[in-house]
Amino acid sequence: MSPRFRTPLLALAVGVAALVLRLVLLNAGLWHTDSIWQARAVESAVLDGSFTYMHPPGYPGQVALGALFFWVHHLATGATSAAAAITVQSAVAGAVAAGLAVLLAKRLFEDDLAGFAAGLLLAVTPIFLSVTTFAKSHGSQAVFLLLAGIAAERAVPGRRLRAAILAGLALGFAASIRTESVLLVPALLVLLWRVESPIELADDGLRLRVPAAHVGAHVGALVGGALLVPALLYAQQTAAVGLEPFTSASSNSDFLGPFSRALTAQTLPALTTSFSWLGWPLLALGFVVAWRTRRGVALALTLWLVVMLVYLGNLAITVPRHLVPVVLPACLLMGGAVAAIGRRQRALAGAALVVVACAMVVPIWPVLQTRSRSAPTIDTLRGIAEHTEENAVIYAQDLGNHIRYVTGREVGEHAIATRDAGRFALEVTDSMEEIRGHIAAGRPVYVTSDAFSYDQRLEHEDGSTYFLKVGIPGVGESPAGEEQLGMWGVTLIGTVALQRVYTGPIDDWHGASLEPRTPKPVDLHLYRARIE
Repeated sequence: MSPRFRTPLLALAVGVAALVLRLVLLNAGLWHTDSIWQARAVESAVLDGSFTYMHPPGYPGQVALGALFFWVHHLATGATSAAAAITVQSAVAGAVAAGLAVLLAKRLFEDDLAGFAAGLLLAVTPIFLSVTTFAKSHGSQAVFLLLAGIAAERAVPGRRLRAAILAGLALGFAASIRTESVLLVPALLVLLWRVESPIELADDGLRLRVPAAHVGAHVGALVGGALLVPALLYAQQTAAVGLEPFTSASSNSDFLGPFSRALTAQTLPALTTSFSWLGWPLLALGFVVAWRTRRGVALALTLWLVVMLVYLGNLAITVPRHLVPVVLPACLLMGGAVAAIGRRQRALAGAALVVVACAMVVPIWPVLQTRSRSAPTIDTLRGIAEHTEENAVIYAQDLGNHIRYVTGREVGEHAIATRDAGRFALEVTDSMEEIRGHIAAGRPVYVTSDAFSYDQRLEHEDGSTYFLKVGIPGVGESPAGEEQLGMWGVTLIGTVALQRVYTGPIDDWHGASLEPRTPKPVDLHLYRARIE
């Protein structure tokens, strides 16, 4: 077969296989709170023409992609819920990213085996597999990061500016999905100039081989695209809510410094679980091979991996799915390693690839299989709908998002948005006044047992961070009877105990351990509120 068609067909085959895998494991329902926010925003964009994301820090690029899928679904079936469309969109994004990894690795290492291995490993590595089996934005981010890499890699003398513009636009769309994408700029610059460096080492020091204006134009194209696309997509949201998405992103990131304990206590164990212990030596071999034969590639992928790892790996709370931008260059380097082995012994390369892929996917399979069959909140939501009036106002934690979306009940403001005890007390006071107002107006009010609590951040001895939920004394301390919230003059009457099912997504990893989790029922009590 002609090489011109072989690589695209290989990318298509890997992408289709990745999509089938994701459809098998596709999660039932929108159990994740962020997925609910996304569904509401997509529905608003298609059904009401209002393009405003409802959950900071924004992600308008993801809303645009989800709206496209939902628009097609809505036209074809008349559906008014975006749940299915945005879940499938996440799976499709994961499959497309696997196919793009084939194309980029083939170009970087000039070997179809490198492309096949990189795409396969990305398709099955647990962090990426998990986050592309339910509705989230990380698969879409991966697609546009890889597109930026492909555009930059294809740069040739005389056409670098065009490549820089295309790479900048792709990077900008990635940044409109997840803002940390802009950190890829240094790696893309190296890819643009990997064939012929614009800098040379002369006797009198470093010297530019090309006019400084050319280099400046390339930097401007990358940075300009990375900023222009998000600015345009954020415009309507900024007009509606100001700069809230950006301030929220900066205040919640909690970057601890480049070498914090979070890196060793949280990030590296999560990556080890995703790569398996066999993945690390393969990654190291990929770097060595690239450095010896393609130093521009080695430098670009190392910059990509290290910059993303230093930032995302040192956040106060590192959720494994946030590490997708780290996983991408790692899989590309692993693909290069498999190709290097294959040039010596094809059978050994195939065996290594199969063993590493199985070591990745086998432990996570039962976890995702369990999760795919479970919609953790459905029974709880049905119970709430059965035990509350249609005009009721319900106060709840994250479950409130699901209550509003599935039952149509009004959900009151609550103090979930803060991890600060002082601000929490003020928000609770405001909420109690709101409750009193609803009751005085004749509306029934219900409160879940975890409604008024906040997350107090603490540290384990190993430096990893966790949250301890701290609530108001008297709320949720007993399953029945009356609980007096004295200073507010509000009494909660025990009404019904509901069961909420948790099924442990990949975000529940602790350290390097990964155990298949089975559904665990947890009591969630619903109280009727009254005033004295």
